Amino acid sequence: MQKDYKKCAKCGADKPLAQFKRRLSRAQMQARGMKGEVLMTISSKNCKDCQPKRTPPRKQTPKQLHNMMVSGDISEVKAKLILDERKRMARLIMSKARYEAWVDQWRRQLKETLAPMTYEIRKINAQLRYAHEAGNDVYAGLLDKYEGVLKRERSKILLDFEADPHKYKRIKKDWWDLVSDFGVESLRDRWMSIGKEEKARMKVPELLARRK
Repeated sequence: MQKDYKKCAKCGADKPLAQFKRRLSRAQMQARGMKGEVLMTISSKNCKDCQPKRTPPRKQTPKQLHNMMVSGDISEVKAKLILDERKRMARLIMSKARYEAWVDQWRRQLKETLAPMTYEIRKINAQLRYAHEAGNDVYAGLLDKYEGVLKRERSKILLDFEADPHKYKRIKKDWWDLVSDFGVESLRDRWMSIGKEEKARMKVPELLARRK
């Protein structure tokens, strides 16, 4: 074996001597009876790949950080910064968890509010099939418009919630109150375009009956 190479006691590989250098911490030097004022590099029997990896300060426990301060391996200022950052992150995580819990509650409330709206859409769909079968084109046209308005409005409400859940913190109890004025008026325009006699044989759409 060449002089500038050494065999690792653990993996058995021949590697350059530089691969066996290991810098001692102050605590390790003090454990060997040294003062530890000047850090020392030794030649280990194991190569760097086989040497135990040190846990970085940011992953040390508070007790380990305290021991590192005592030994002089870390300054008090740096240890305090690490501990303060952990506290800050803990508060952020807690705050985020609380907010997400509120969002889940608001989402459930919105789902309950929109449940009758979903039922209304299914009911319109059944009425629309019947109107087509009966050849009632005018009523089918109204129902088709009504179904389209409710589907679009429901999708917009759900998308709006995901974009800004806080807006639904104090949600209105009735689904028709969440429908936009544009949606209501577009349906009202279709309803008003129908003649009196034909309207007399139709039921006023629930949305228009509620949003007068």
